[in-house]
Amino acid sequence: MEGPQTRPYPAGWGNGVMMLLRRDPDAIRIRPARRSEMQALAALAADVAREAFPWNEVPPNPAEAYLESIDGEEVFVAFVGTKMAGFLTLYAPRNFIHTLGVVAAFRSHGVGQALIAHVRARVKGPLELKVEELNTHALDFYERNGWHRVRGEGGQGVNENGVRWFRLRLD
Repeated sequence: MEGPQTRPYPAGWGNGVMMLLRRDPDAIRIRPARRSEMQALAALAADVAREAFPWNEVPPNPAEAYLESIDGEEVFVAFVGTKMAGFLTLYAPRNFIHTLGVVAAFRSHGVGQALIAHVRARVKGPLELKVEELNTHALDFYERNGWHRVRGEGGQGVNENGVRWFRLRLD
């Protein structure tokens, strides 16, 4: 039996997502990622990163680099039907969201919000994350959903590609 389909998404799939979610707002299912899904998740994360961060250098093996970067983190996946729609990784000791990605066809349908709500219910205290200044879509998303910029030391910096980032907090 094959695992959940992660790619490709047929043209017009976004319209089907909207119809499915209107009929069943609980259609987004979130759970911890299974070991057997990690390669598909890594490939999906690499695709999302290429699209979301075109200004960043892509490592020679982006899926492998992604898996190394999330070692020791809790990994959650969101499904709509049988499609892997998004993912979130959490470094639990610091309530720090390391990565949050949503497949383009599922954006603006509540997947990112559902992933954050799922993790927020599991932790005590505020959540934090970093977002790059050039990632304006993500900055807008977070600020619309109650995140605020951390002021003072550690509230901003510049990554290895020279791109400024901000630390955000959700109390």
